[in-house]
Amino acid sequence: MKNKSKEYKISQELRKIAYMLCMVAVIFLADIAVVNATSEDDGAAAERILDNQIDYSTVYITISEVERITPVGEKGFFEEIADRFSASLYNVGRGFRGFFIVLIGSLPVLVVWAAVIAAVVLVVRKLFYGKKAEGETEKKSGWRKKKPEDNQ
Repeated sequence: MKNKSKEYKISQELRKIAYMLCMVAVIFLADIAVVNATSEDDGAAAERILDNQIDYSTVYITISEVERITPVGEKGFFEEIADRFSASLYNVGRGFRGFFIVLIGSLPVLVVWAAVIAAVVLVVRKLFYGKKAEGETEKKSGWRKKKPEDNQ
């Protein structure tokens, strides 16, 4: 229930901010209307000034909610440790998530590179290790096989 009241308070604060931004936009537009009214009286010179300022009259408002709500206030020593530990685990989880998203997203490129590298390795092996000189026997292993006489 405590979390819902905080979300409601945040939502109310966002609405207040949006309302204030709208009021600023209304005041700004009213100011432009006053300038426009005076420009009709002043003539062409004032109209050119207003025309030059039209690009600056666009207002963009972006409101976004936070992903994680963090309580504000004084915390105890262990509460702060717990919060930081929780934040660290959250960041590690986000890091793994991002890593796997990038990995899965780049799989087509990785498959192509793996095929190219495998082809190069096969060609190099064929060129260098595939041809044996005449009379050359296979390499003997450094390990010798046990003979029955060695067990005694």
